[in-house]
Amino acid sequence: MVDSPFISYSHQKHVDRSTLSRIRSHAQQKVQDDKWSKKIGKERDGGSQVVVPRVPERQCLKLVFEKRSKDGSGKAGSGAVARKVKKRQLEQVQRAVATKLCETLVVTPVDKRDPFDSFPVVVNAELMDLLEGYYGSWKWNNTKSLIFQETVSSPVLIQSCLAMAYHICHQDEVRTMVHESKTMELVASGINQLGKFKGDQRRDAACALIWAIMRLATIKVNQGQLETSLNHLNALVLVSPTLRDWEGHKFALHLQSAIASLFLANFTQSGKVLPLLHSPFGTVQTSAVADVKAQGYMVPDRAVMLDPVLKRLTDPAILDGILALTALYNLSGQGFDTTQQSLPHTHTGRQAFEGVRIALRLAQLDTTPPAEFSADSNRTWRFALQNVLRLTAVLFTWSFARRVSSRWEAISSVRTQLHAALTTHLLSNVVFESRRSKTLSDLMLWILIVCGSTTYHTEHMVYYADLIRTWFPEAQDVPYQDIKRLGERLPWIDVQDNPPVEDFWNMEEDTSSSRQESGALLVGFIQRQLPRR
Repeated sequence: MVDSPFISYSHQKHVDRSTLSRIRSHAQQKVQDDKWSKKIGKERDGGSQVVVPRVPERQCLKLVFEKRSKDGSGKAGSGAVARKVKKRQLEQVQRAVATKLCETLVVTPVDKRDPFDSFPVVVNAELMDLLEGYYGSWKWNNTKSLIFQETVSSPVLIQSCLAMAYHICHQDEVRTMVHESKTMELVASGINQLGKFKGDQRRDAACALIWAIMRLATIKVNQGQLETSLNHLNALVLVSPTLRDWEGHKFALHLQSAIASLFLANFTQSGKVLPLLHSPFGTVQTSAVADVKAQGYMVPDRAVMLDPVLKRLTDPAILDGILALTALYNLSGQGFDTTQQSLPHTHTGRQAFEGVRIALRLAQLDTTPPAEFSADSNRTWRFALQNVLRLTAVLFTWSFARRVSSRWEAISSVRTQLHAALTTHLLSNVVFESRRSKTLSDLMLWILIVCGSTTYHTEHMVYYADLIRTWFPEAQDVPYQDIKRLGERLPWIDVQDNPPVEDFWNMEEDTSSSRQESGALLVGFIQRQLPRR
């Protein structure tokens, strides 16, 4: 169970002085509370209850401030009897006032509020199960107890957390909407109150709002409502006009990578994303390969992108990004468990953080060919290849090894662009160039595998499978365990349970006759489409 800040139990026989002092203080308070409760109980049962006379407020003030009468009927006070009556009345009023004051200063145990009554939500077994399920897969270096305490200390965070938990763990869209609405109300109120805070207090409040808004945006991405997600994303600027409140914050890496992933989900309409949100990681000053090497990840010696032919065909920035992804995600066994890698789309863990940073770099590159190359088909196909490489890397970081839902429209525009860019002209040039470099055909095979295994449309899977059978017939009878060896030299994530890549590779949509014809089709395509040299 997640360590809760209000539930603590230990089998340790010895504790530190501070904890021991708190235990003693609570024990002493408990004894006093019990004594007071017994006394109040007896009085309420009629044992020794003191009845304080009710004195109207006006009469109370009159008696307290009344002066002796100076009129003729008084004559210095009307005698001893009158003085005794007034003295008794004054004592009663003083006792009533003192009792009222004590009621405002002392709260009996019977009247004490349950501390859980002030919690933003009802604390019960369902809540604990939701939080346990949501944080069960947390992969950041932050301890789960720290995350839990951060969440329960803020109403806007607990509401947004419940919205995410119901959305991800339970797929309960009704309750998700309920907590989304409450979160938005708290966000609006929180933005208005930010001006009251300063220093660390303001930063913590701003980070809580940023985190809550990003959760709302992520839910909308998963639901396919990209326009609403975009509106949430742009709302971050209302909280932090410079987006630097998170610098030094304990969850800074998570906040940065989450914003980057939301930008990637909408990057084909990046013109609608506020410019401030385009660079959540700040100014890029080092190469992607240098960044991952600094984290202990090394490029495999046999990496495909190290081939001189590919260096000549590929833009240096794209080459750098693919090499960095290969270092982060590969099956060459560099001392870490390849089956337990943090998937890029989860935006958690050091690998995922670096992967999202690389994808953001690649997404913002311009691969449009210069105008003077538009009439040169020998050069335009190379620009087309670079664009396909760039988009495939972005698709990899979002969807590879993931079961893609038909509702997820994020990166759907990337799939559309890749589908259109994989033309006969491009493929025929790649096949021709592959005669000089086997690594180029391996690279193109990897591109088709990434595209085919990250789509939810069966017809699209068949389309990419047919491209492989047509243009790379030598690979069609290779078993999955052998084709997976591409992952030793290119970006690859292996999952233990029902990997979608294996499902794609084992597709048997074609007939045996179409398999036999694929070689002839390849020859015909090459003869008709290859440019004359």
